[in-house]
Amino acid sequence: MKPQITKQDREALNKVFENFGRKKTEEEIFYDLCFCLCAPQTTFKNNSKAIQNLKIIDFYNWNALNKNENTWDTIAEDHLKGAIKITRFYKNKTKYLLEAKKKFPEILQAISSLDTWDNKQSIHVVDIYKIREWLVDNVKGLGYKASSHFLRNMGDTELSILDTHIVKFLNENIGREGLCGVIHQGDWGKIIKTRKGYLLAERVFQKIAGENNMVSAYLDAYLWKSYSGTSWNDFKY
Repeated sequence: MKPQITKQDREALNKVFENFGRKKTEEEIFYDLCFCLCAPQTTFKNNSKAIQNLKIIDFYNWNALNKNENTWDTIAEDHLKGAIKITRFYKNKTKYLLEAKKKFPEILQAISSLDTWDNKQSIHVVDIYKIREWLVDNVKGLGYKASSHFLRNMGDTELSILDTHIVKFLNENIGREGLCGVIHQGDWGKIIKTRKGYLLAERVFQKIAGENNMVSAYLDAYLWKSYSGTSWNDFKY
């Protein structure tokens, strides 16, 4: 299977991932996290607008938490809902954002070992899969897809963001039996809803990426751009 990836595409991908992999401030990491929490069932364009709204209200520096009761000020919560109302399921996402803000120091600690990424060998000294499991288990609103997205934005290239574009690609190109030693049936969109199914699809996708002389995240980004029509210059989250 050979997606039509040009030399120009590969050069653009290198630039995109140089940006993802650069050293980021805690504030930049925070808004990357917000983007991934707000992404489900929302277009890239609307989600980008929501993040701009969060920056306008300076959500990163909010100090509206009642420390005695560990609850957020109601007015502040309503203000946050208004900022992300452009996204789908914004009420639930508001809760996820507020919870993530409380836990942000823990989240930073969990991903701190990403700095041990070996750029020369393009390998993780740490176990990126364990970091993802921690995020899935400890951050409400971050499933495998969103956690993979967040870690990709931190520079990871190993994991796969199995969004609708990847599901479409797998359904159009990959058979149903014998992949990675697993016999299965059904639509990939349904298969990835379970942990076992997600990890299976990820292994399949990683294998395809390798056959195209790419890491998983590069092929993921290329396909997302192809299906969405987004320009490389706008590829910032």
